[in-house]
Amino acid sequence: MATPNIVWVTLDSVRADHTTMHGYRRDTTPELAALARDGVAFETCIAHSSRTPVSVPSMLTGTYPSRHGVGLGAGVCGRIPDTMATVPDILRDCGYTSVAVSRNVYAGEVTGLADRFDRFVSPTLRDDLLSYPFVRSLAKYGAAAHRHSGGLTLDKQRHPKSFLVSDVAKRVLAEETRGADSVFLYLHYNDPHRPYYPPASFRDRYTTEAGVDPDAALDFARDMHEHAYEYMAKGLPFSETQWEMLYAMYDAAIAYTDHCLGSLLTFIREQVGETIVVVTADHGELFGEYGLLGHHIVLDDAITHTPLVVSGCPELERAREDVVQHVDVMQTIVSMVGGDTSQFQGYDLRSECRPFAVSQDLRGTVVDPNRQDYERIRQHNPEFDTTPFHRSLLTTLRTNEFRLQHTDEWRKLHHLPDERTVVNDTYPDVYSDLTARLTAWLETYGQPYAESRTEESHSPRTRERLREMGYLE
Repeated sequence: MATPNIVWVTLDSVRADHTTMHGYRRDTTPELAALARDGVAFETCIAHSSRTPVSVPSMLTGTYPSRHGVGLGAGVCGRIPDTMATVPDILRDCGYTSVAVSRNVYAGEVTGLADRFDRFVSPTLRDDLLSYPFVRSLAKYGAAAHRHSGGLTLDKQRHPKSFLVSDVAKRVLAEETRGADSVFLYLHYNDPHRPYYPPASFRDRYTTEAGVDPDAALDFARDMHEHAYEYMAKGLPFSETQWEMLYAMYDAAIAYTDHCLGSLLTFIREQVGETIVVVTADHGELFGEYGLLGHHIVLDDAITHTPLVVSGCPELERAREDVVQHVDVMQTIVSMVGGDTSQFQGYDLRSECRPFAVSQDLRGTVVDPNRQDYERIRQHNPEFDTTPFHRSLLTTLRTNEFRLQHTDEWRKLHHLPDERTVVNDTYPDVYSDLTARLTAWLETYGQPYAESRTEESHSPRTRERLREMGYLE
């Protein structure tokens, strides 16, 4: 029997508690919720990190952050080791053609992932969009600009790209599924990422109920994006109305992305053969937790608890209520189609249960100290207190009830959902048990891949894209 096609969709910066499936006050993801009714919506999916350059390599290598090392060393990012296998490499040996459509450079050129796919398309690159048949997607985008763009402006950040991502993905699937090989498609939607700029047709979706002006909300979201570090340095002096502006724009960006996802899911259902579909997020987003914005520095549920829906794998129903991670889903799917998972560090969700989730991050080892998150905040307020935050590698172990945070400087146990109160002395047995588990994990699964890191070299266009996303100044 032919192996199924596999479509893995990553929604950038979408936290679980802002989605329909997780009981949010707004129906932001009706298309994803509909997919969940035909598949499995996992209650507790924990991302591997707070940032795309760490989380996506974990998804596509089946390994934990400290194993692949991308995004945890010197420089802006780093690349996947040349001799480390990726999912496209492994599935190629199973007869798959691998394709990626991504406008996030961390899910592409910067991390070295673009080179691993048989075909990689970036809907932000002129050369890609002006090539046949993608110029037709660009023409469709222009014809529907009143619904999918930010209006009459040359500012690229004001023009969401989810429509282009979906249309290009449909054209790629239509082409590649004509052949004999099954297709693995990785798709990355970036519009929920700051600066939360939904198209004109979605701009007022939530502003009326919030009692805010849509244009004012859009301007404030842009201002927050451009001055995020300054605002954090000042203690986030936002009024209730300003917070509602940010929520309205963020939620509208999620809703627009979900709308575009829906058109892709309809296409798959009606015109593509048997397909396993995975929809998740690489990380969440902070709205004042720990006095922070964006996805920086900390690893709590606002950042790590992400939506996860899998369709086409009814065997995964047994794990719906378990703590799961992306490496588990990838391990399960690759195993199902006969791929070599010997490198992978996940659990096969058809038969295994994960005892705890592990997330990792490291800020403060970049070459230029002025690019460090802490220093970018302290430039605006030298008295900003960084003592609660990590200086060395932060590794967190999360169960359904507790989260243990570990660095070289400290360990902190939290009883969920409270992630500020330290309860090391309140639950000494739990603290001792989880500390032992985490220590054992760090000494085994957490050890780095043996090969030295491949140095990064970014093109001018890539560096421009990183600046647009707020990663470079």
